[in-house]
Amino acid sequence: MNELFKREETLDDEIDLYELWLVLKKRRLYVFGFLILFFIAGLLYAFLSPEVYRNSALVALPSFELKNGERREIISFSTTISILKLLGDELQKGEYNKLARELHLSLSAVKSLDSLTVSSGGRRESGRSVFLVELDGREPSLLPEVLSSLVNYLNSNPFVSKQIEKQKEVIRQQLQEISRELPELEKEAKLLKKKILNSRIKVLGFDPTSIDRNLILMRAKKLNLEYILSAGIHGYEVVYSTVSGKPVKPDRPLVVVVSAVTGLLLGIFVAFFAEWLENARKRFSGAPQR
Repeated sequence: MNELFKREETLDDEIDLYELWLVLKKRRLYVFGFLILFFIAGLLYAFLSPEVYRNSALVALPSFELKNGERREIISFSTTISILKLLGDELQKGEYNKLARELHLSLSAVKSLDSLTVSSGGRRESGRSVFLVELDGREPSLLPEVLSSLVNYLNSNPFVSKQIEKQKEVIRQQLQEISRELPELEKEAKLLKKKILNSRIKVLGFDPTSIDRNLILMRAKKLNLEYILSAGIHGYEVVYSTVSGKPVKPDRPLVVVVSAVTGLLLGIFVAFFAEWLENARKRFSGAPQR
């Protein structure tokens, strides 16, 4: 009994598939029509759309270098994102005049831009924290100029400038304080060690070398602060930049394939819908159905 039921179910499936094939065969004009229409539309879009090139750059966050080679960031990646988001919004809204004034670029250079994206915060390159900037535009020769203006815009941002100057002032004050205290401590340490070493009284738990260690640490800190000021506190800097030799948009093969597949699926849907609509009309009119 179960085997008979399975055979009937398989037969029904075969009949259903055959009926679907008959519908597609009957309505093949819909299927091929939409396929050809979308295929031609995809070709036109792929070959008539302007070519877009990409400038990919790694930009370092503002930082200062310690004497041991370690770097400390002044501005975070999240703050950088919030600053650049304003520019991206203006570009998407088509506010080209405003964007040109802010970046100090020509209007034609700004209008050639297609998109601005920032990502990959937290990466490190040559010991510095960097993030990825991707500028898409129709004029590859203008992209390096736009990137340079973008970095200058970041460095001239009031908040960024204030934070950098604030960090410089903190380092200068620390250096002045150590430079003022260090000679006095050296003098006091020298007298203290002389009195204790010449005295017959032993100070419980006192280690004369601890004085020297503290002085060495203070001198090292002074040298480190001097090194920071001499090496400079860096703002945003381009670590690496390259412009694609070939356009990244449009991806012509992909556009054509997606268009053709979309047209085929839509044509199949319309074919079945047309068949259903015809059968529905016959049911309501009382005409025999095929």
